[in-house]
Amino acid sequence: MDSASRRLALPARPALLDRLRAASAPVGVLLVDIDRFRDVRTAYGLPAADALLDALAARLTAAVRPGDAVLPAGGDAIAVVCDGLGGAWDALELARRAAAAWEAPFVLAGEEVFVSASTGVAHGAGDADELLRRADAALHRARERGPGGVELYDDALRAGARARVRVASDLRRALADGDLDVCYQPIVDLDTGCVRGVEALARWTHATRGAVSPGVFIPVAEATGLIGALGRHVLMTACRQLAAWRAELPGAEDVWMAVNVSPHQIAGGELPGDVKAALRASDLPPDALALEVIESAMLDDSDAPGPVLALLRSLGVRIVLDDFGTGYSSLSYLRRLPIDGLKLDRSFIDGVGHPDAAAVVEAIVGMSTKLGLLVTAEGVETREHLERLRALGCTLGQGYMLARPLPADAVAELLRRAGAPQARIALNES
Repeated sequence: MDSASRRLALPARPALLDRLRAASAPVGVLLVDIDRFRDVRTAYGLPAADALLDALAARLTAAVRPGDAVLPAGGDAIAVVCDGLGGAWDALELARRAAAAWEAPFVLAGEEVFVSASTGVAHGAGDADELLRRADAALHRARERGPGGVELYDDALRAGARARVRVASDLRRALADGDLDVCYQPIVDLDTGCVRGVEALARWTHATRGAVSPGVFIPVAEATGLIGALGRHVLMTACRQLAAWRAELPGAEDVWMAVNVSPHQIAGGELPGDVKAALRASDLPPDALALEVIESAMLDDSDAPGPVLALLRSLGVRIVLDDFGTGYSSLSYLRRLPIDGLKLDRSFIDGVGHPDAAAVVEAIVGMSTKLGLLVTAEGVETREHLERLRALGCTLGQGYMLARPLPADAVAELLRRAGAPQARIALNES
């Protein structure tokens, strides 16, 4: 628990449990947690942060029913215990009423400050510890969904939590045993069909469950702190593979390797050391490695990404803005970011046949080219995509029409015969 707001700390949970045990069943429990409360403490200090919690508790007391108890829940959370609450929908309705508590601004250090809060809701009868655990699980899911979220605990949430715990345990074991694979999707010159680069992609085949989607295990890795180990494994494997291709295959001398980087790796601070270790172990030149960072991480409100990305660029590696268009989608900041290229999100490519979408793609490609940025189109899946992108001046693409993610030996075969026209990616077939 944070050292801040200690008066809400040690006695809070026992007192809350006592109140729950004394409540008339069925009981509703709301756990309310101010979003980005750490920023409030940093900006205004601990006394102001405590005053904000007091003010929120007072507003919650006014918003809920007479007789409902508003209590500290430990750390920065506030609980509302509602005796004799009819059903889950009544608990949700109460959560909506409670949301009125942070609609108006609070005054901190003479300034008006607006905040939002996430709320976890549990309802039922029985063990007080279990009810509180359910509310806490619902609060965790509400935070995951974004600021101001409300989540009601149900059996599906519990089943999902148990599934994530199992995935995390199995993933930890797979990392320890070396059971995770890396495959590679070619990045292709849209005019010639030549493979210019490859993107390394983690793949996991579970012994009993079969293939586990990256959309399942990567978020679990991020949430459990395993993303650092997973990222190091992919980075080291990919760099060594590219070094082997470059050493063995005449057509691979200029091919680069793209590796995805999680915002959690950037925030953790270990990424520059991991990159240096991978380059040293593989004896690759730094410019052979492109680190792909999602747009939202590059424009994080915190200052964490800036110094880390600047240090990575000082090593000589390339920085690529991934999924461009899913976040702020502003062309004006491209010149300010420490990047060498960007990847157009597939949502742009899917609509490239529409004049408006085509105009956006053309503007992005034109401005990026003038800034010296390399543009890659993701999700090139159809003949129309290919022809439209060529016409709009986009020179690089990636997608199932060009090549699916491939094992290392299949990519090696492409690179081995790179000088033979028949071995290039066939772009002109119907």
